[in-house]
Amino acid sequence: MRPTLIALAFLLASCAPLPQVQPGSQPQISGEAPSHWRARGRFAFRGEDSRSGQFDWQQQGDQYNIRLFGTFGLGSVRIEGDPHWAEITSGEDSWFTDTPELTLFQITGVSLPVSELANWMTGRIDSQEVSRWQVTYSNLQQVTSYQLPGRVDLQADSQSLSIVVSSWELPDA
Repeated sequence: MRPTLIALAFLLASCAPLPQVQPGSQPQISGEAPSHWRARGRFAFRGEDSRSGQFDWQQQGDQYNIRLFGTFGLGSVRIEGDPHWAEITSGEDSWFTDTPELTLFQITGVSLPVSELANWMTGRIDSQEVSRWQVTYSNLQQVTSYQLPGRVDLQADSQSLSIVVSSWELPDA
C-alpha cells in the first residue's frame, strides 16, 4: 500500500513542460497560470491497484510542498522540491532524487509523468510536448483573476488519476 501512496506523491510533484491535450469537448482555460497557489482536495488512482486519498498542495513558483493522506488512516506522504530535486518522506523513509520519474519507477514500478503535474493542475498544457497521457479538465472555477480546473483527469494505457480540487487559495495580488 505504501508504494502506491509514494507513486501518487511523485505524480503530484514537480514542474516542467506539458504534453499535448487531445482535442475534444474539453473546456478552454485562458490566460496566465498563477505561480503561487494552494490547492486542497482528493484524488483517486486506478492501475494494477487502486487508491484514493486527500491532498494539500502548496506551490511557490518552482518550489512545491505536497502532503498526501491515504484513506482509512494508511498514513501520509510529504513531497518537497523544485524542478531539480525532490524529497519524498513517508513515515521513517526518505528519498532524495533529481530524476523523480525514474526514482518513482524504481521504488514502485509505476511509470507516471511526475514533472508535468504542477502545470496540469493549473490548466497549462504546452502543445509542443508529446506524451502518452490524455489530460481533461472540468468544473472550471474563477479564482480571483484566474480560471482554474475543479477537476483534472489523466488517462494513459491502463492507468488513470482523477484529481478533484475542493479549494483553491491564491495570495493577495
